Amino acid sequence: MIFRHLAVGATALTLMAGSATAATFEGSTAGLFLGFNFFDGDSASRPTASDCTTAGCKSVSWGNLEEPDAPTTLTRTRPASSDRSVMTFRDTDFSADLEGDKVKVDVAYIDWYNAEWSNFDDLFELNAEFEFGMTSPASLTSFDLFTLVIGTTGNDSASNDDTATLAGFEDFRLGTPLNLTRGYVLSGFSFSVLGDGGVDGDVWSTQENRSSTLVISAHIEAVPLPAAGWLLIAGVGGLAAMKRRRKNAS
Repeated sequence: MIFRHLAVGATALTLMAGSATAATFEGSTAGLFLGFNFFDGDSASRPTASDCTTAGCKSVSWGNLEEPDAPTTLTRTRPASSDRSVMTFRDTDFSADLEGDKVKVDVAYIDWYNAEWSNFDDLFELNAEFEFGMTSPASLTSFDLFTLVIGTTGNDSASNDDTATLAGFEDFRLGTPLNLTRGYVLSGFSFSVLGDGGVDGDVWSTQENRSSTLVISAHIEAVPLPAAGWLLIAGVGGLAAMKRRRKNAS
């Protein structure tokens, strides 16, 4: 009976030490375009000062400034605005209850309208910065500088995709896995896409004349507290020692 009580007690202590405490993962993110780097092509298609100031901007557009003549085979009409692509950062607040072993929280969004008719550089870069702030379960602020390397197909087929490669973005410089206290760890981030596009690793693609949204998600996992393993070892060791004593006494 003594051994049974000890076994139950040791197990209960281990479970209590290893369980994550309920918490809320919350904070905000924001992004800015900081500049551009064009490698070649027609300078008339590049963003101008009115698109983005030197201090940074939430949204930037590129493409033809004037509506080109439509091919003779084209029968439909299109607005002049369709000839400029637009990429925009969203200011985002996130909040999620941390319940269970694994939690996925969407923390950042970039929207992209990819113009079908633009005649711009085949390859160029948009320099950017993400700001990340967390208020719970720990308070911290961080950021990440990265570039969006834009690759364009430069044709008028709506079935072809253009690409934006996130070069340099890792984990908001948080050094994941990051201990969030209360038995949770921020293990890392992943990309996904909503709308007419897709993602393959760090490459985000969007169909011409369509829109898509890049979603950055945080992954949070519950982990045992360090004391849990020691409690289990101590409990099992104590049971074994008492069993040996009882055997020797008999």
